[in-house]
Amino acid sequence: MGKVTTLIIYFIGFFAITFISCSQTSVTNPPNNVSMRLNDTTLSNAYITDYYPNTNFKNDGDFAAIAWQDSARVGYIGRTIFKIDLSFIPQNATVTSAQLLLTYDRSPIHYGGPGHNQDSGSNACYMQRITQSWRVDSVNWNNQPAVTTSNQIILNASTSNNEDYTVDMTAAISDMVANPTTNFGFLLRLQTESPIRALGFSSGSTSNINDRPVLQVTYTTP
Repeated sequence: MGKVTTLIIYFIGFFAITFISCSQTSVTNPPNNVSMRLNDTTLSNAYITDYYPNTNFKNDGDFAAIAWQDSARVGYIGRTIFKIDLSFIPQNATVTSAQLLLTYDRSPIHYGGPGHNQDSGSNACYMQRITQSWRVDSVNWNNQPAVTTSNQIILNASTSNNEDYTVDMTAAISDMVANPTTNFGFLLRLQTESPIRALGFSSGSTSNINDRPVLQVTYTTP
């Protein structure tokens, strides 16, 4: 076999191997890092309380879970229902990180503050997924939606009254992106709802924009 024929066969084999290798290698786009300060448009939230069981507190300034007393020492419970708009993340994305940054409430509306309180014990909270639809402009204590305790997120007790929190929501956000019809949001509530205690943050409706929650997400797309 001549040298020219040998070289032709060599180059054909080289390009064939290169083509097969490239066709079998998946190309991953660089990660997308999104940091979004939430507001009334991107964060629907409502405060609900057994003190006013039929009252709707749409887009309330408090993003809190409380067990408190009024001036007559009548106890009451407060919770927060919220839903984050995740439509900016493609459904085929892989979410590798999702963190919710919360700033302590400097001027709470529904309890004495500022910030957190553990006068009667731990203010550790659950962040539980809601399993049915609800309306931010009509939800209240008496018609609050059902939740599941499965894979609930734990917020540990505060270490100071003015502690800011970073909540890891990666697993829940990832599932909601892959299955958008299951995104009904979350319920924030105390683990022990016995006065007096509170875990209180600023909501997306607070007048101080810099205190509003921030969602930080990292995701990749095919």
